[in-house]
Parts: sequence; structure tokens; C-alpha cells
Amino acid sequence: MSGAARRRRRAPASWQPRQPAFWILAVGILACVPLQLRGLIQQEPPAEVLGISLLVGAIEVLLFWAIALLLSRDRPRPVGLRLVALAWGLAVVQVIASFSNTHYFSVLNGLGLHAFAASIAAPVDEDLLRFVGTLGVLALAAQRRITARDGLVYGFLVGAGFEVSENLAFLFSSTDLAGTVQLALIRLGIGFGLHALWTGISGAALAYVLARRRAGMPARWRVAALGLLAPMLLHALWDAPAPSIHPLLVFAVLGVVYAVTLAAFGGILVATSRRARDST
Repeated sequence: MSGAARRRRRAPASWQPRQPAFWILAVGILACVPLQLRGLIQQEPPAEVLGISLLVGAIEVLLFWAIALLLSRDRPRPVGLRLVALAWGLAVVQVIASFSNTHYFSVLNGLGLHAFAASIAAPVDEDLLRFVGTLGVLALAAQRRITARDGLVYGFLVGAGFEVSENLAFLFSSTDLAGTVQLALIRLGIGFGLHALWTGISGAALAYVLARRRAGMPARWRVAALGLLAPMLLHALWDAPAPSIHPLLVFAVLGVVYAVTLAAFGGILVATSRRARDST
């Protein structure tokens, strides 16, 4: 084995400067991290709000990371790639989506679609940005063998990063301790993990297609399209205006969306686990 080959083998899986995806991910993360920090700092939360918000964010990160480790029981994924996936969701998706949502909302409000602005804009930019990040991480992971489970794990982390970042943005806007605690309980209690689950679903579909293409089989791009569009539809339903002011009906609709999401994610998890056992 040549010296260059040995160096490539020892290098972290995330360090692949010859791959265009590496530079897209690196530039995106390095450019958006300071913008994300500046946006949070400019909200100037009181000290107690800052402390609670950071504590909640840290707990979320640790919990999502632990779940990702459980999802990786079939085989370990490089830590560097998992960190890149998390960072893309934490910084890039939140920064670009916040900017684009502002313009989307302005246009939709002008069209009289204020009530539907969130359900139209958020699935378009947030889900697509998470999809792009997952694709970038999979492009780096594809230097080795990839499976649908890889997409499930990396997509889950991309979505988890965005969910943590979005929750921090809401918490930092609080003005008192009681309001922050109440908002934290609401954000963690209603729809916890949905962004992570949705992106895990789309990531699994994308990795499935990429793995087939690399193996010389028909790619089945319709699977990737379905994997992207189905979570976008669920996201739109989650953000849509409530069909009734009756709280039971509102929570019933949200419960159905959550249950369908969990069922889809769980189905993919079972299928990939079975495939992993069959291949050993």
C-alpha cells in the first residue's frame, strides 16, 4: 500500500477535500455557524432564560446523539460524519431557512395565505435543506459501503440538529424564567423528534437509491422522491391551521401525523435491521 493510500485510510471519514460534497458541507457550516450564534446573541435573553435554554439544548443534543447510537447498533458510523450531519442541521438549515421563510411569509401574506404560510413555506425550504445536507454526508460516506440504515442515521442527526436549533431560537425569545420553562415543556412534549424522524425517513430512501446505483442496479429514483415528498406532506399537515378550535380534534390530527411518522420510521428501521441480519 502506498504512503498516500495509508494516509487516506488514516484520515477521518469527514476529511475528503477531493470530494465536492466536502466543500459544500464545510463552507456551509463554517459560514452559518457565526451567523447562527450572532442571531441568538442578538436576542439578548436574560441570564436565567439563557441558562435554561442552553440546558434544554444540551439535553436534546445528548438525547438525540444517544438515539443515533442505538440506531447504529448494526455497525458503527464514523463520528466525524455524524458530527457533520448534526452541525448542518444546527447551523446551515436554521440560518438559511430563517432567511427564506421571512421572504416566503411576506409573499404568502400578500396573497392572503397568512394562515397557511407556515404549512407551505416550512416544508419547502426546511425539508429540502435537510435533504441536501443528508445527501452531502452520504456522498462522503459512500466512499465506503452505504445502506439505507446509513441514510436513516445521518438523516436523523441532520433533522435533530435543526430541531435543537429551532427550539433554541424559540426559547431565547422568552422574557422570563416561567415562560421559558413552559415553552421548553411544550416544545419537548409536543412533536418531539419529528424533524429528526422526517429527515431520517428521507435519508433512508435516498441512501437506498444511492446504494442500488452504486451496485449497478436500477436506482429507483421514485423511492427517493417518495421519501422526500411524504415527510414534506406530514410536515405541511403538522403546521397547517387547526381544522377546529376544539382541542380534542386538534390533538387528534397532530396525533395521527405523529403516529404515521413513527410507523414509517419504525418500518424502515425493522426492514433495514432484517436486511443487515440477512447479509451477515
